[in-house]
Amino acid sequence: MVKTRRGRTRPGRAAIRTGPALLLVTAALGLAACGGGQGQASLSTSPTIAPPSAPDLATVRSAATRTLGTRVSASIVLEATQVFGAGQPDVTGTGTFDLSASEAQVEVRQPSGIETVLFFPSMVYVRQPASSVGAALPPGKVWISTDLVHPETVSTNFPQFVLQVEDVNPALVLAEMAWGATSAAPLGPQTVAGVPTHGYLVTVDLAAAATGTSGRGAAALSTALRDEESASGAGPGTVAPPNQVRVWVGPAGQVVQVQSSPAGSGVGTTVFKLAPYQPRIALTAPNLAQVVDIASLTPLGERENNGRGDPDGA
Repeated sequence: MVKTRRGRTRPGRAAIRTGPALLLVTAALGLAACGGGQGQASLSTSPTIAPPSAPDLATVRSAATRTLGTRVSASIVLEATQVFGAGQPDVTGTGTFDLSASEAQVEVRQPSGIETVLFFPSMVYVRQPASSVGAALPPGKVWISTDLVHPETVSTNFPQFVLQVEDVNPALVLAEMAWGATSAAPLGPQTVAGVPTHGYLVTVDLAAAATGTSGRGAAALSTALRDEESASGAGPGTVAPPNQVRVWVGPAGQVVQVQSSPAGSGVGTTVFKLAPYQPRIALTAPNLAQVVDIASLTPLGERENNGRGDPDGA
């Protein structure tokens, strides 16, 4: 625990990283503070049935772009995740996503309970499992928030935080393919959740995706893509190696399943199964009295130290 300049006690970075409240986001933050998670797992082990082609690339980019303009429900599996320690079972979740509006609600089932994540175009809110709220947050606070459009403060203490949050949002990998896909090779037909699909192994230029991303959530997605690019090895005078994604496209030209392993996210491989979702997704931001900015949960993270005010209302 650390003392702030007003004499209040707050959890420091070590408390978040090692305490019993290992929610997905704060556990991922521990990885980020230590320099990031594992690099991307190779997705090229499944043999393709033909070389990459321009028509296949066009199919993939069209399907990703089309899906980004829809509402979907998703089942989520985080395979070989490292955020709860090696050897843990896969983490699963479900969500509803208005991809055109960049709004979503996700529930992630993890060892300590269910975590809720609310996405808005410029903000994300994370609610810890009820069993762990008191272990990591100030009294009365049950939600963690951060600004996805201006993440400078949190990025100073937790590099790649936005990437780690966006990894449970299919918009990230769809954006990779819509704006950064450079080739696609067929994997053959496969039935996914009862839907006949064709699979593709897609090569992605992360820099191109980060530059080209558009829409209401473009700023947040671009930040996450830049984080992924950096974690893949990009730096001054260095270009990141191409990323690879597997995607399965249904008969209506929509994405039915997508699989990726973002470097630096610490969650191994993420698998989304998507289905059309018709109802309007109406989200309400949490009561601000119950929200704490994650930047304030570190001794050096007070926003007043960066000219942006005290996020906890004190």
